[in-house]
Amino acid sequence: MKQILVISGTQRANSQTLKMCQWVQSLLIPMNIRSSLLDLNSSWIHELTSNTSYTNPPEALLNKAMEYLQNPTHCIVVCPEYNGSYPGIFKLFIDVLPPQLWMHKRIALIGVSDGRAGNLRGMDHLTDIFHHLKAHVYYHKLPVSGIQYVLDPQHPQHKLTQDALHQQLTGFLKI
Repeated sequence: MKQILVISGTQRANSQTLKMCQWVQSLLIPMNIRSSLLDLNSSWIHELTSNTSYTNPPEALLNKAMEYLQNPTHCIVVCPEYNGSYPGIFKLFIDVLPPQLWMHKRIALIGVSDGRAGNLRGMDHLTDIFHHLKAHVYYHKLPVSGIQYVLDPQHPQHKLTQDALHQQLTGFLKI
């Protein structure tokens, strides 16, 4: 059975990104796929913002990251648009970890935004970084625009996005 790590790429509390991650996890259950969630708003992540994190990352952070990243071969990264790219906390998280943690992982990207581009540019930036780390980025990247509407089950975009998510997940799980 495949084990998937779903990563919420922001440290904002109660974010739409986290809600999207939970929705993704709920879609994996009927597919008989186990998943875990890495929320960058977790208390242990806040140690990243210390001045020594680049040169001397906290041991607790490295151990916790190893718990999350060592076993899954597949990761689904849900990342919001911040200033035309993705959040700095996610960049910092990637930077302080040993690069081999990402090597040969299969990564699916879901970009979310309030606006209409669904973080296309941020997903491109993440693709470049993950390729540099020798990870495999799945070709079907999913930009989700108007996230506040998409998460509302009564909104017409909800069903369309659910279908697109299902299509992305089905293809991603084949690799």
